[in-house]
Amino acid sequence: MPFRPARRAAAAVALALIAAGAHAAGAAELIAQYQRNLPGELHRSVVDSLKDGPSARFRGQFLSENDPDDSPLVTSLCGEVNAKNSYGAYAGFHRFVATSSGLIIFEHGDEAAFRNIWPVWCVRPLPTQLGRR
Repeated sequence: MPFRPARRAAAAVALALIAAGAHAAGAAELIAQYQRNLPGELHRSVVDSLKDGPSARFRGQFLSENDPDDSPLVTSLCGEVNAKNSYGAYAGFHRFVATSSGLIIFEHGDEAAFRNIWPVWCVRPLPTQLGRR
């Protein structure tokens, strides 16, 4: 039995809905994958920005978001890091902020700027458990 125009239209709409549903499911999976990978990516960005990244020791790490009224919403990894300096000695723990927008700042760098950044990027902790790195 050949398709009638109404059945063709219904079939086309059904196929479009199936494709849209698959696309939405794919987009949701991409977002979930991004959220799963984000802590590791931010952690690596901190390690890569240190003089001796492999020596880094971290503590007190947590994910945080900026105020939802700010646009765009940015996720940050906040915590403390201790790494070896140019002399091969550990410099002591210092706070850091690494954001999903690419900003990485350390407390021992520009302390005045850091005092302004920490309250913006690190005051809304997310309920995420970060494993030891």
